Amino acid sequence: MLQKPKAIFVFPVFNEEPNVPQVLIDLDRIKTIAEVYVSDVAFLFIDDGSRDQTVSLLKASGRSDLRVVSHAENKGPGAAFNTAFEEIFQLNYAESDLVVTLEGDATSDPKTLQRMFQRTLEGDGIILASPYLYGGGFSSVAGYRLLLSHVANFMYKLILNIHGLSTISCFFRIYRVGALKKIKSVFSEHVVTCAGFECAAEIVMKATRSQISISEVPFQVDWGRRKGKSKMKIFRTIWGYLKMFARYYRHELQINQEVGT
Repeated sequence: MLQKPKAIFVFPVFNEEPNVPQVLIDLDRIKTIAEVYVSDVAFLFIDDGSRDQTVSLLKASGRSDLRVVSHAENKGPGAAFNTAFEEIFQLNYAESDLVVTLEGDATSDPKTLQRMFQRTLEGDGIILASPYLYGGGFSSVAGYRLLLSHVANFMYKLILNIHGLSTISCFFRIYRVGALKKIKSVFSEHVVTCAGFECAAEIVMKATRSQISISEVPFQVDWGRRKGKSKMKIFRTIWGYLKMFARYYRHELQINQEVGT
C-alpha cells in the first residue's frame, strides 16, 4: 500500500477579521475530509499586512496545527502565495505531498475537497476547483460581477493560449509539491512573480508550459458565506493582467528565438 502524502493548506488573508470565525470553523471540516486521503494536515496563513484583528483571532484559536506568517505591509495575494510556496520548499515535504490553496474569506467551501482529493489519486499535478464546469456555479453574486467574471475568464484563456480548462483564476486548488518545484525550475524564477489576483492565471500558464497535468472539479462559489467586500480592485487587477500578458509574450518570443537559432 502506498504511503499517504502530507497536506498543507494555505490561506492568504488581508483584513479578514469578519471572516476568520467561519474560516476557523471550516478548518475542522477540512481536516476531517483530508485525513481520509493524507497522513498529516497543517494550516499556513499568510497575513498580507492586515490592520485589523485577523492575526490576533487566528493566534487566539490555540490550534497547534496552525501557523501564521506575516508581511509587514500589504503586497497582494500573489506575493502571499509566493511567501507560502517558498516557506513550504524549506520544509520537509516530499514531491508527492500536497499544497491546498484556499480563499481567506471563507468562500472556498470544504465540501468540494473530497472530490478534489479523489482526483489526486489519478496522479495529476494540479487540481482546480472550477465554478465554470457543469455542476459548478456562483450564488449570492451581483449580475454585473458574474458577467465580468465570465468575460474575463474567456479573454484570459484566449490571450494566454490555454485550452481544455474552464477556469484559470480561482484560488481554490491542490498542487503537488513536485509540480510547484518544476514550475520554479522551468522558469528559473519564483513560482509566482505577479503580486495581485492575476497570480492564479500566471501559475496555470506556467504549469501548461511546464507540461504539468491539470484537471478540474466543479465548485459552487457561495459569496454569501463572505462578510465584507471583496479585496479585488478591478482596475488594479486589469493592469496586473496586462503586465503579465506582456511578460508572457516576451517569454514566448525568447523561446521562439532560441528554437530558431
